[in-house]
Amino acid sequence: VRMPFTGQGFAYDPESRGLIGIDRKKRELVLAEPDPSQPLRLRVMSYNIHHGEGTDRKLDLERIARVINSVEPDLVGLQEVDQNVPRSKNIDQPAEFWKQT
Repeated sequence: VRMPFTGQGFAYDPESRGLIGIDRKKRELVLAEPDPSQPLRLRVMSYNIHHGEGTDRKLDLERIARVINSVEPDLVGLQEVDQNVPRSKNIDQPAEFWKQT
């Protein structure tokens, strides 16, 4: 399930059993409610991708996406994700991850 928000934070709402995030452009809170037909399970992953560079010093977003997908997370918080930055070949990394997950 794709969350309808991006940003630096989210919170769990025990009343709705959903997640609350922020739509920064609209400056409003957004609630993502769980699918009632699915058991309540939330696997959260936090991952510093170091702008896509592995320990072999190669930029490889597909490799990082495979690692993330192998964990089967419901929600991923990524750090050091670049967007149009020279050190990561001016790639829009959030858009690339969106395509690969």
